[in-house]
Amino acid sequence: MSRFWVALAACMLLTVPGWVGATGFEAAVGVWQQSPSGDVAYKGQTIDDRLDLESRLGLDDETGLVFRARLETPLFLPNIGFMATPTTFSGKGTATGSFRFGDQTFSADAPIDGRLRLNQYDVSLFYGIPGLKMATMGMFNVDLGVNLRLMDVDVEVRQEQTGLSESESLFLPVPTLYAGATLRPLGFCPGGRGPRGDLCREPFLQPDWSITL
Repeated sequence: MSRFWVALAACMLLTVPGWVGATGFEAAVGVWQQSPSGDVAYKGQTIDDRLDLESRLGLDDETGLVFRARLETPLFLPNIGFMATPTTFSGKGTATGSFRFGDQTFSADAPIDGRLRLNQYDVSLFYGIPGLKMATMGMFNVDLGVNLRLMDVDVEVRQEQTGLSESESLFLPVPTLYAGATLRPLGFCPGGRGPRGDLCREPFLQPDWSITL
């Protein structure tokens, strides 16, 4: 079993006590459009070894699913949130010059097949501001707490013309702060969370991270 699945299982086990005496539960599935941007390098030595995800690897936009769940607990226990955003990008680009990725040196002016898998799982512990939800008759609420994001990253670069292939996997736990707000003026709130927050509830407040393979 990989380190990622061990860590995910451990996080889920930590939330088991919250099911005892739970006062509410909700779950939702959403769809969101994902656009890769930035660059990636693996054992790169020069600026030419940094591969732009769009122009050099040719990764395309993807439409993916978002799964989320929320468990409300009694006052003395933190509420529990869980979100899963599995993502896989693939495409075909062209090397404008030779470059090094991992232990392989890829030839210039040859097609490149690129693939990026970025699965993210968030486990959150948070409290609502006492009395706010009751004072607004359930229409408005603010949650504050902590979040642990588990990132399972896998990058693969292939060049069929030369028979070269290289890949690298990375598991990265990222602790962040959690802040969320819910507004239900008509007793209804659509789901739909993007990579940096919801349209309606529980947006994350977190720093930007740069991942170097």
